[in-house]
Amino acid sequence: MDAKLAAALGPYTAYFEEQPDGKLKCLVNGHCFPAGRPEQIASFVGHMLYCALTGQLLEKSLAAVKKHMGGKRFVRAKARFVADDQDLKPEPSLRDFGIILGLGV
Repeated sequence: MDAKLAAALGPYTAYFEEQPDGKLKCLVNGHCFPAGRPEQIASFVGHMLYCALTGQLLEKSLAAVKKHMGGKRFVRAKARFVADDQDLKPEPSLRDFGIILGLGV
């Protein structure tokens, strides 16, 4: 991995793997990035949110959050939570998503 790319990933380097075609794959959500675009990768890294009602990972953008909050799954989960029929879900580790990084985590 070249120096610009490693700098763009910073402490999140372990969450990405290089693909045979030269792209970088995010191990959290499977998104692939062209390796020659470190600025695009840098803007993505660390920009995920976790919904404690539905247990879903979301892009950290207002549009994505609004879309999620307007969805059936969120609306039903919110109604159950307000009625005290559902608790908030704890934020999972990467291991819970099936991602094992080999870092002794």
